[in-house]
Amino acid sequence: MKDYEATHNVSLPFFFHDGESTSRNNTNLFDAVMLDSRRIGHGFNLYYFPVLFPIIKEKKIAIEVNPISNNVLRYNSGSFAIHPVTSYMASGLPVVISSDDGGVFGYTGLSNDFFASIVGFQLDLKQVKKLVFNSIEYSSLTKGEKERSAEILAKRWEDWVMKMLAAEAN
Repeated sequence: MKDYEATHNVSLPFFFHDGESTSRNNTNLFDAVMLDSRRIGHGFNLYYFPVLFPIIKEKKIAIEVNPISNNVLRYNSGSFAIHPVTSYMASGLPVVISSDDGGVFGYTGLSNDFFASIVGFQLDLKQVKKLVFNSIEYSSLTKGEKERSAEILAKRWEDWVMKMLAAEAN
């Protein structure tokens, strides 16, 4: 891979789909971290391996949380309330929302997964904002694209908050 990157002057970051399990015997998260994955899809059983938390934070590896998929696959026993995502966020791990199998479940985009996250994980506005902004920070966009997208998002977020405050005042 390194030869290919050098030959073609590209960067091919790893985005591994690991930790999609409730088993402490599924240790593929260690592989993802050692291979410098930029994102880890699911990371559901990461709570079994707290030794990885500081490494993931240091390497800025995003944990992709797939709320609807995890629920359908019953990793959280059908209850959003017992999903480990809020403990990941409280521990300072970078978390993003991902759809995983939206096409299989009959939807596109992230709206359904964000709604399920907000309601099911009982997120407050600060947590929602962090997840939304992490979507850009931990994306595969170039540095310039991230800066521009974050700028646009910050303006839209501020406009939305002001609109909500105005509506509340009325």
